[in-house]
Amino acid sequence: EERRKLADLYRRELKPIPWLEPPHEPDHCRGNWQSYPVRILERSPVSRDELMQRLLDAEISTRRGIMNAHQEPAYVSLFSLPHSERARNSVILLPLYTGMTEGEVETVVKRIKDV
Repeated sequence: EERRKLADLYRRELKPIPWLEPPHEPDHCRGNWQSYPVRILERSPVSRDELMQRLLDAEISTRRGIMNAHQEPAYVSLFSLPHSERARNSVILLPLYTGMTEGEVETVVKRIKDV
């Protein structure tokens, strides 16, 4: 419930950012919110990697959100999965953890809005 509350706060606070797409949770589902993935849209003023670096410079750690097996060195293949590849290049995981405060979520959101 604690993580769901923080995920709801992220969703509300990030919704107005036109170049960011928060995850959609259908009414019939209840995610555990192990992390909070967001997609950086093409109209973003910064790339995914630049956003990650700016957040890191503000002491906010993020991670790539999608890891495609067919693109990892051990499994490099000869085929392409364009939707998966676009997701890999545009999704980051924002901090979301047990014990995180609403103030910390608001700090993450403020740093994103400052872009």
